[in-house]
Amino acid sequence: MTLFQFAYTSLFGAYAAHAFIRTGSIPAVVLCHSFCNYMGLPDFGYLNVSSRMHGYRRAISNGYLFGVILFYYGFTYWEGGNWIQRLCFFPRKSAFSAAL
Repeated sequence: MTLFQFAYTSLFGAYAAHAFIRTGSIPAVVLCHSFCNYMGLPDFGYLNVSSRMHGYRRAISNGYLFGVILFYYGFTYWEGGNWIQRLCFFPRKSAFSAAL
């Protein structure tokens, strides 16, 4: 196991644990894990000059960046009734509030 594999599996484990604690739903976490396994890691081969997608590198990179930003805003809870709060994927209260 490489350090990179350890890092991304640890981050995903933290995300899955957070999702389970906030939702209390095992099917939701299993579905999320299945989706992530299906999608895999991003392929940065488009940055290679010999790649057919090299001409679209800015659009693809912006798409990746936009996805990371949406993930961050969906993962965190924002106080207040603004539009960012409506993007949050997790409920405000934990499903296991007594255990926390």
